[in-house]
Amino acid sequence: MNSKRSLLIVLPLVALLVAGCGQFGSNDSSGSHGMLSGIADMARKKIAEQNLEIGDDSGLPKAELTPQGDLLIDGRKIAANANQHALLLKYRQLLESIAVEGVDVGVQGANLAGKAVHDALTSAVSGKSKDAEDRVKSDAEKVKASARTLCGMLPALLSSQQELAAAMPEFRPYARMTAADMKDCNAR
Repeated sequence: MNSKRSLLIVLPLVALLVAGCGQFGSNDSSGSHGMLSGIADMARKKIAEQNLEIGDDSGLPKAELTPQGDLLIDGRKIAANANQHALLLKYRQLLESIAVEGVDVGVQGANLAGKAVHDALTSAVSGKSKDAEDRVKSDAEKVKASARTLCGMLPALLSSQQELAAAMPEFRPYARMTAADMKDCNAR
C-alpha cells in the first residue's frame, strides 16, 4: 500500500478518535476539557488553602506563607507585629492571585494545544487548513493577552516584596524578585 493511500485511510480515523475522546477546546464539561477543568480547580483550591513556598533553592531554610499571612521559616512561625502581618498577608494575596492566573493561562494553553491538534486533523481531512490556522492564531493571541495580564501583575508583587523586606528583616533574604524578572516576563 502506498504512503498517500495510507494517509488517506489513517487521517479520518485519527480525526474520529480525537473527536470521540472529547475536545480540549469544547465548552462542555465532558472529555479532556472537563478533566483539565477539574485539575485546574484542584490547583486553585490548593493555592488558596495551603502554604506557599517563597524564595528559591539558594541554600536558605525553607520559607512559606500560610493562608492566614504567617511567615514560616524552617517550620517555625516568625513573630510579626500588626504592620508586618498586614504586609505578609498582602504579599500572600498577590502571590496567590498570580499563581491562580498562572493556572488559568496554563489551562488556556492546554486547551489551545488540544484544539490546534483537533483542527489540524480536521483541516487535513477537509482541506480547509487556512481556516484552522486563522482560528488557532486568534486563540493564541488570547492566550498571549492573558500571559501579558499575568506579567502586568508583577510590579505590584515587586513593590509589596520590597515593602515587606524593608519592614521585616527575617523576610529580606527571601526577597529575590527583581525588576529584571518583570522585563523577562514581558519579553516572552
